Amino acid sequence: MSWFTKRSSQGGSANVVSRKGFSIHREAASEQQDEPSSRRSSSSDVKVPLSPPRSPKVDLNSSSGSHGSVLPKFHQQVVGSSMRKGGRGKRLVLALLRWLLLAFAGCVTALVVMLLFRGAQSALQAWKARAGGAGSKQVFDVSNKQLLSFSVCNSMAEQRLAVVSGAILAFELGRVVMLPDLLVDGAEGPDRGRTMPFAQMYDADHFIAALAERGMEAVDPHRAFPKELFTPSYIPEVADPVEELALKHRTTKHLHVECPLHRLPRVYYTGANSRIMWAVLDALQPSKELAQHVKVMLRELNRQTHHSAYSFLHLPIDTDWLKACSATVNSTTKNTCRSNVESIDLVLLNLNVPVTEPLYVSADWAKVPPEAVELAMKKLQMYKMYTSKDFKPQLSGEVEVNALVEYHVAMAAHMFMGNAMHPFSALSIVHRRHRNQWASYYNGGHMPLVDLMPLDQLAWVFTYSSETPHLDYLVKAMVSKQPGL
Repeated sequence: MSWFTKRSSQGGSANVVSRKGFSIHREAASEQQDEPSSRRSSSSDVKVPLSPPRSPKVDLNSSSGSHGSVLPKFHQQVVGSSMRKGGRGKRLVLALLRWLLLAFAGCVTALVVMLLFRGAQSALQAWKARAGGAGSKQVFDVSNKQLLSFSVCNSMAEQRLAVVSGAILAFELGRVVMLPDLLVDGAEGPDRGRTMPFAQMYDADHFIAALAERGMEAVDPHRAFPKELFTPSYIPEVADPVEELALKHRTTKHLHVECPLHRLPRVYYTGANSRIMWAVLDALQPSKELAQHVKVMLRELNRQTHHSAYSFLHLPIDTDWLKACSATVNSTTKNTCRSNVESIDLVLLNLNVPVTEPLYVSADWAKVPPEAVELAMKKLQMYKMYTSKDFKPQLSGEVEVNALVEYHVAMAAHMFMGNAMHPFSALSIVHRRHRNQWASYYNGGHMPLVDLMPLDQLAWVFTYSSETPHLDYLVKAMVSKQPGL
């Protein structure tokens, strides 16, 4: 008996049994007596050899038996086809997921490469811009460069203007700017008071990068360029001191000059150089530590109103400054150092400084007489006032360091009012006006700073001023509200 044939013990019918135990029908010659079906077969008992079935025929007559339930042929084909289709579907889904994963990985890789490239490009540009920054001899090659160093003088505001003048002088001479040390107490004279490195007061990296955008180079001097490398000189008092310096020190390797504040003619601050002037002023941002102090003060002042705004009043009424200011006034100039101090409340109200906003009042309070302090507090009592005493942790440093912090608080204020005779107020006013921010001064008269440097771009011309006697009341009020009068 072959592996696929099994004879019935009760008759001539042969059932072919597959390996899986299914009964495959073959009719015998004799009649099957005990089969319930009516279909009969009359052929003789013949054994027919078969090949292993690919699609076995299903015995439709056997609904039950020793081999269990049997499915019809067409149903088996459908099931098999469905299983094959199901497997193909799974493979398609897996292939699609694999493709999506590869595409996602490719996008992520491209994004990372792009970010790394941009970071490297920015780092390279910053490296080029800061060539020699932080006192690195290896980065900045001085073999083919001519440097210009200069000192600064007086208060914080005047030191900023000295940096502007020094940068313009270096640009005109074709030299690299060396960042100066800064005064911390505003002292004058041969001793020049105590100093600190530029990078401790200002963000040196930002300043160097900002000058690089204007085609200028600057370096941090510390630990890289000793003073012995520089030839000392002075800015001559001639019609064109820049040309005189250029001719005299054409072959001088490195040059040092004393404070260039107000030593250059006005023409050097105009035209293309005016862009350098404003770029330098904007680039003088506080160091990270001082910037944090400014941030704390702004947060406290802005949170007092729902629209985050405050006003700033610079009120220089200390004895030392009033004495120095009066000494600068000549016979042809009216002394406005103290003008309108006693009526400061009316001036603020006339200029619509809102009483609903906090008012930060800046002054050198330690040097203000007690009676002057009491008068100022009384005049400004309608405002919610803040002074340096309310921000002791942020304003506990040196005099000029505190002035720098307050300067940036003033630049962020909604409205600014100051004294036109004081360098802090004058520089704040012209800088804010350049940024289209509201600024004015309470003491009337003229602003001396604009005679030395053409910083104020508002050219107001009036036949009458707020100081003209017997002027019509309404006209005088209108003119008084104009900035700079």
